[in-house]
Amino acid sequence: MARIVGIVGVVLIVVALALLFGNVITINKLDAIASALRTNVTTNPSPGVMLTFGLGTIGGLLAGAGGAMMVRSRRA
Repeated sequence: MARIVGIVGVVLIVVALALLFGNVITINKLDAIASALRTNVTTNPSPGVMLTFGLGTIGGLLAGAGGAMMVRSRRA
């Protein structure tokens, strides 16, 4: 069980990093549009940023819990 929790946590962290990279590109597009004083043709990146934060947080907690459970099971 500990390995599964740890692996799921690491996978969620990787997914969060990929989403964060995509959100950085979107935010840069919005900045370019705003600086050019054109109309906004891209989507709002706020939901993506919040999703990335949530996945990163949950992934970090699961990876930490999996690691702690593995260390605890080795000691016992």
